[in-house]
Amino acid sequence: MAQTIEAIIREVTKDLSPQFEERLRSFLATQDREWLIDQIVRLTLDAHSLQDLDRKQQQEAKTRDRAERITRVTEMRLDAAALARFLDEYEGYDRDRLVREGYLAVVPCFTPFGRRLDPKQRESRTDPCAVAFVRLMYLGRTVLGENLRDAMWALDYATTRPDARPDRIGCVGLSYGGRMTMVVTALDSRIKVAVISGALNVFQERAQGAGYSCGAQVIPGLLQFGDTPEIGSLIAPRPAIWEAGLKDALQVPGWLEKRYRNVAGQTLKWWRLLMTNTRMLVLFLLLFLGQPVYYFWFELIPLNVLFVYLIARQEKMAESLERLVVAHPSA
Repeated sequence: MAQTIEAIIREVTKDLSPQFEERLRSFLATQDREWLIDQIVRLTLDAHSLQDLDRKQQQEAKTRDRAERITRVTEMRLDAAALARFLDEYEGYDRDRLVREGYLAVVPCFTPFGRRLDPKQRESRTDPCAVAFVRLMYLGRTVLGENLRDAMWALDYATTRPDARPDRIGCVGLSYGGRMTMVVTALDSRIKVAVISGALNVFQERAQGAGYSCGAQVIPGLLQFGDTPEIGSLIAPRPAIWEAGLKDALQVPGWLEKRYRNVAGQTLKWWRLLMTNTRMLVLFLLLFLGQPVYYFWFELIPLNVLFVYLIARQEKMAESLERLVVAHPSA
């Protein structure tokens, strides 16, 4: 009589069990004790408890990462007075003046600007950035990626010159040049200092239709992982100066405040019920009815239930705003 599949599986499992047990024991013997305890605890929990544990661990990891970032920034010890003196000393410097004073200036021409702009598009009403982006996407590439490669090639060239100082490289850019300065400085540690001007706007605002969105700056899938602040933070701890114009039309003022008002406005009316006016009104009414003892139950049950509900809503709102600030796709 032919064996069933269940019987075959039982027989194979019986044969392999000693090998599996031996390999599992040898693997577990090398693991950290805290990790082993955590895994044993997880095996005893149900699915709901596991989700709660995972959320707690994720929150603890975020808290640790935030504390580490704060520590790194604190250790930089920004000297505001020294920064002011530096800005006063070098105000008015431009490329020509730097060249006259002996600096080696390498100025790459990026696509689709200057000589790298298709002559047919100079008189066209089409957006050359969008056209270049679409053309390169057909090849599986991006304009920003191609320009980043060219910027690094420019650095390669500059560092081979006998009159260059590879240990003292700086990068400066305005507008799209500022965006490229941010990206190339973040990804190439040969740059020791950067001045990034007119490039502080974030892509999540552009995705929501705030202002012109240049195809030469698009990084597909970026908002799944971060935004301009995350890229810019990669420059630290190297020094960088960020310049932003008060009238820069691409920077949306008060976007976080607006989102907060929209989200929090629904709960503010309920928070008002916890204020003194509500309590005094209820107490006065109960005194008038000759039943002041019911005020105790009013404080104990309805107000506490409302308070717990509002705290839960506040936590969800805070998580939503946090996701928005770190450029979560749903923001």
